Formats: sequence, structure tokens, C-alpha cells
Amino acid sequence: MAYICNTDKKSSPKHHQAMLDEHKAAAYGAGYDQPIAKIQKDIVFLYENGVGLVAFGYASGVVNSVPDEEEYSTPLNLFTFLNPPISAAKMKEITGHDFFFPKTVFSISDEDAQKLIDSMK
Repeated sequence: MAYICNTDKKSSPKHHQAMLDEHKAAAYGAGYDQPIAKIQKDIVFLYENGVGLVAFGYASGVVNSVPDEEEYSTPLNLFTFLNPPISAAKMKEITGHDFFFPKTVFSISDEDAQKLIDSMK
């Protein structure tokens, strides 16, 4: 399993930047511990609305929490910035189907994750 985590830059530029600077996938707010806890040692792509996939890494399998900020996160190893980012349209072209971004964190198939990674080579 692989995951896409929306950085939610529109709602919180601070959290978006923290994910990029600290190489982590994170979700904020009550109840967001569950989506982050599902991520084990999986590939995680960070998605910025209006831009596309901006980075990816391999989850450590550890869930960290910052109760004061209702933050739940997992560190991403071998963190890689994508330059240029992979837009939603390009993601569709690469994988052959649309992606919808209704949730902060959602899973994608290992096959699609590998296609996205292969497209970067």
C-alpha cells in the first residue's frame, strides 16, 4: 500500500511548510490519528493543492503526536522533492485513472506508486 497526504497549504501554510521542512506526513485535528496510524513502512507522496505531488518518502512506521497542536505525523525517510511536481493531470496520464482528493490521507495501489516513481527517472 502507498499513500497520498494532502499538505493542506490553503488552510495552513505553516503546516504545509513543516511537512516539507521536517520531512514528514502529518494530519491535524481531532480524529486524524487514525489515517496516519494506518501508514506503516509505506511510500507516502505529499500533495499540494493546485500544484500536485511535491515530494515523497518512505514512512518510518512510527507515529508521533503533538497534543497541543493536535498533530499526528510519521517521519519520511529518503525524502525526495519533486522538481517539477507531478500535477493531478500528469498523475492521471501516468497511472491511467483519475485521483480524487477528498481526504487528508488516502491510499493508492503499490502499482500506481511505482508508476509514479518510475516516471521520475
